[in-house]
Amino acid sequence: DASGVLIILDATVIAAAETITPQLQTFDEPSQSWVTITSAFTAVSTVTTNVLVIYPSALTNVVATVGQTKNMVLPRVWRINCVHSSTGSHTYSLSSQTIA
Repeated sequence: DASGVLIILDATVIAAAETITPQLQTFDEPSQSWVTITSAFTAVSTVTTNVLVIYPSALTNVVATVGQTKNMVLPRVWRINCVHSSTGSHTYSLSSQTIA
């Protein structure tokens, strides 16, 4: 099991005046549904490569180097859900690397 994750959201096309907001979700077995744990990441509104780190004791001074951090343990079952602010067309890729 991983303690954290490094997530890369590479936005190559963002519709005018719209955003993409990544959310960390975990699966709740009793309700059989995905639950948002955090949507504290900044919305992406421009063509950029964004690096997000979720890790216990994530250092705030890492932000200048990697982008955004969230100080928390990664749940056993997780996914990143990207919420679009509207129905415009976006092009982006999302990748992840777990951190032990």
